[in-house]
Amino acid sequence: MKKNLLTILAIIAFAFAGCTLDNDDATVIVQNPTTSQNLSGNLTSDLTLQSGIEYTLTGALFVKSGATLTIQAGVTVKALAFRLANRNNYLK
Repeated sequence: MKKNLLTILAIIAFAFAGCTLDNDDATVIVQNPTTSQNLSGNLTSDLTLQSGIEYTLTGALFVKSGATLTIQAGVTVKALAFRLANRNNYLK
């Protein structure tokens, strides 16, 4: 009886000795995609406005010589309320 008990304990010990904690879980980082972007200032390099992103004009946007502004179909562009100077008149 003692021999059987020792044999069973030995088998259990070998079984657990072969087990290791498998902690190889990969960490998945999900970055939040950009859903909005502010635009203003001087555009000196090419820029493509992509559909699915809401763009907001926070000031005047000037496309300078040599730069190209491409707007994909379905792009939403909003503007903040600000005044545009046009000679001596002000527009809202």
